Amino acid sequence: AEGSTSRGWPSRGQLWTIAAGLGAVGIVFWIAFELTLGAAIGDAGDQAQRRLALFDRTLEAIIERYHYLPTAISQAPETRAALADPADRAAIDAANGFLSQLNETAGASELFLMARSGSVVAASNWWTLTSLVGTNYSFRPYFADAMARGRAEYYAFGISTNVPGLFLSQRVEGADGPLGVAVTKINLGEIEATWWRSGELIGIVDVNDVTILSTRPDWRYRPLQTIPRSRVGAIAGHQRYGENGIDNTGIITDRWQSRGAEFALLAGSDRETSGYFLLQELRLPKHGWRILSFTPLAPIYGSALTMATAAALACAALILILVLLEQRRRLVAHRLADHERLEQRVAERTEDLHAMNEQLRAEIAERVRAEKAERE
Repeated sequence: AEGSTSRGWPSRGQLWTIAAGLGAVGIVFWIAFELTLGAAIGDAGDQAQRRLALFDRTLEAIIERYHYLPTAISQAPETRAALADPADRAAIDAANGFLSQLNETAGASELFLMARSGSVVAASNWWTLTSLVGTNYSFRPYFADAMARGRAEYYAFGISTNVPGLFLSQRVEGADGPLGVAVTKINLGEIEATWWRSGELIGIVDVNDVTILSTRPDWRYRPLQTIPRSRVGAIAGHQRYGENGIDNTGIITDRWQSRGAEFALLAGSDRETSGYFLLQELRLPKHGWRILSFTPLAPIYGSALTMATAAALACAALILILVLLEQRRRLVAHRLADHERLEQRVAERTEDLHAMNEQLRAEIAERVRAEKAERE
């Protein structure tokens, strides 16, 4: 029983062979996983960058449609007359009519004129309940920057309309200095709708790292990562994000560099915005914004695991084939050796029989000679 038990266990050489085979399969799995994962991450990053570039061109195309408006407004006789004498009711009415008619063709959110004091003297929505006329926006950067530098651009929440938009402003020049500022407000909700239909997880952050546009409505007016309280107070002063300000709950829990790419951990409220993501970023220096794309890592890792598993199985199959071939070679060699030993034994036996036959013949011949001699 002891001998049969010992014969049931693999020998030390067989154990080493099994260990080497398992080690080879493990190494192949790891190499295949690393190579496949690196290639998949690189490919996903390239695709994300191409998509971001496309989204950037779409955004610029929308903005460019309205870019001429501040200049056109600043050069119109109606607007210049209204800014030259804000007390002239007829000039103000003419400016209101001009802005309303212009916006019927242009399709912007609002067009309005600001005097040197920052008060709105004429607007395309002068006849509505949310009219901007009479409101002072001197605290808005798009007014101060345009007065100082000639042109400005600023994304903010509309205080009177409660609708966010991009403000394009142009200083109106007069004979004795600036008369005021012409402003065009663009609603970029169209770009969000386009992005949402693409199924991508995308956001645009401004200079404060606050999300201003996104395919996720719950990301709007939230920072990428939690902002220190001291900065929150300074940001709230411009009322850029509406009366409620920002929701200082960071979208990203953690971010890091690895494998030549950037990754982020999100702790969202649903599966779409929680977990690990590949983070791609495209800077828009013209606006001071950045477009960010979040690609889930789970499908990328799943694909890499599938490919690595297939490679490991192929390696295991190859090793099994090699082992079977080696076993067959050894079996054939063993059979050949047995055959040669059998032939040798047959030859030896034949030789013995031949010697015995010769001896027997000699004995018979000797006996015949003896008997013949006796008879003589």
